[in-house]
Amino acid sequence: MIQPLLLVTLGGGLGSALRFLATRLVARYFPDHLPVGTLVVNITGCFLAGLLLGLATRHDASHSLLRAFFLTGLCGGYTTFSAFSLDNISLLQQGRLFPFLFYTLATLLVGLFSAWLGLRITSP
Repeated sequence: MIQPLLLVTLGGGLGSALRFLATRLVARYFPDHLPVGTLVVNITGCFLAGLLLGLATRHDASHSLLRAFFLTGLCGGYTTFSAFSLDNISLLQQGRLFPFLFYTLATLLVGLFSAWLGLRITSP
């Protein structure tokens, strides 16, 4: 039990650091329009999760320690659906209905498509 927990912790820390850097980088180019950094992280995180799951399945690498580090830890630390929720609440509180709708639909639909694409790329 301790080994998977440590791997999730390490992967989660790395994923969180990558999320922080990615949102900072995106914010330089899209300041104050909508939470584009969170959108980019969610979409790339969904793609990465699909890609990693597809690779693990393709190469029969379903080892629980690899999944703990990469999928639960790294991808879980990197993706930001909790920030997504808070960003949406903020947009609604500001009365910004169109950005709220665009952000919600883009995150969900493009995120689902990205996960599918990651799996599709790695499927035999």
